Amino acid sequence: MNHADSSVFAGDVVPFRRRVFISVGSLHFPFERLVRAAGRLEAYDLVAQHGTGNPPPGAVVAMPYLSYDEMLEQMMRADIVVCHAGVGTVILAMQLGHTPVVMPRLRRFGETVDDHQLALVRRLGTQGLVIAIEHGDELEAAVRRVPARREVRTPRRTALQRAVRDALIA
Repeated sequence: MNHADSSVFAGDVVPFRRRVFISVGSLHFPFERLVRAAGRLEAYDLVAQHGTGNPPPGAVVAMPYLSYDEMLEQMMRADIVVCHAGVGTVILAMQLGHTPVVMPRLRRFGETVDDHQLALVRRLGTQGLVIAIEHGDELEAAVRRVPARREVRTPRRTALQRAVRDALIA
C-alpha cells in the first residue's frame, strides 16, 4: 500500500461510524419518505433494504429484498435499526435487542393500502418499545436517541414458519 495515497496513517484516530440498517419491507409499494430520510444520515454507515424504490444515496450496501436469514444477519450486525412498521420486522428487531426507530407507511402517500401501521407505531412508541416517528425530518434526531442494545434473544422459527418455508421451497 502506498501511504502517500492513503488518508489514514498509523496512529491516526479514525472516528467510529455506527452501522444503521434500514428496512422498508417487501410490499410492492415504494417507501420513498423513509429512504430519502435515511439518505440524510451521513454520519452513519447505512445498509439498506430498499424494496421497489431506489436505494438511499450514500448507502454502503443496498439491496431490494432480503430473505429471513439475511434480514436476521443484517439486524444482528447493525448498531441501529430503522424500519417500516411491519409487525415481523419490528418484532425481529426487538428480539435482537434493538429499540428500533419505526416509521409507518401511510395510505395518503401511496405507501400502502390503509393506515394500519400508524396505530401500531403509536402504541409501541407510547410503551417505549420503539422510537416512533411519522415524518422523515424526525429521523436523524430519533437515531441519536436510540439506546444501547439489550441482551439478544436468538429468534427461533415457529412450527408455522417452518411449514410455510418448507411449502415454498417444495
